[in-house]
Amino acid sequence: MPSDDPAARVDSALAAARDAYRSAVTLAVEDVRTAIERRQPSDNANRAARAAIELGTFATDRIDATRFAALLADGDRLDAPALALLERAYTTLAGIAAAGDALFHVSISAGQDAGAGIGHALAACGRAFGAARVAALVRGGRSALAASHDPEQPFPVAQWTRAERRIAPPLFVRIAGADLQAGGITPYLDGTQKIVLMVSPPAPPAPLATVITPGVFVMQTRDPGDFDRLAALPTHANDDHPKG
Repeated sequence: MPSDDPAARVDSALAAARDAYRSAVTLAVEDVRTAIERRQPSDNANRAARAAIELGTFATDRIDATRFAALLADGDRLDAPALALLERAYTTLAGIAAAGDALFHVSISAGQDAGAGIGHALAACGRAFGAARVAALVRGGRSALAASHDPEQPFPVAQWTRAERRIAPPLFVRIAGADLQAGGITPYLDGTQKIVLMVSPPAPPAPLATVITPGVFVMQTRDPGDFDRLAALPTHANDDHPKG
């Protein structure tokens, strides 16, 4: 039987959205790791051995693996600053992939602006998107442009692409009822963004009235079982799907 603990039910309701975000980050980690390995210095014998394996038995006596490996090495070569930038992007992605659920939990201190707190948390998660873009620029031969972006710095929602918003990380926000100003939350309700506010003490419905707009799912409840409705919302957005 599902737990009646509100916090546990919230975490369960947000699991699919968390998994979608984490899956994208994990794929990016592996992609960048492979790119770094291909571009790190290695001796000719190791390159030739790897090329022979990749070419397979069909290429035996037909293709010189050593010369083929040398061609690949020339195409993959990065200068030291570019390789260092790629490695920093990898470090950021790997750190986010290894982070626990605390990454998706936000506590708004008394008197703190809710919108600012949520924006800060999303920007921290957004570092994955920024780091992935830096890696893509480096691999695409645009290291000079990539160097103007720091893959370790927060990456705000305003800079996310539509595709990135489709895998937006969900947030579980604890906030005091007196500090609930829903207007600051509205700019983040895009893509498949899911934000759950645990308000203590409970707030009247009025603060959430301004959030009720077409395409946005809004629910105010004291019944943990109602979170099943949030869990049922899609984790891949299109124009007909509500955000919550």
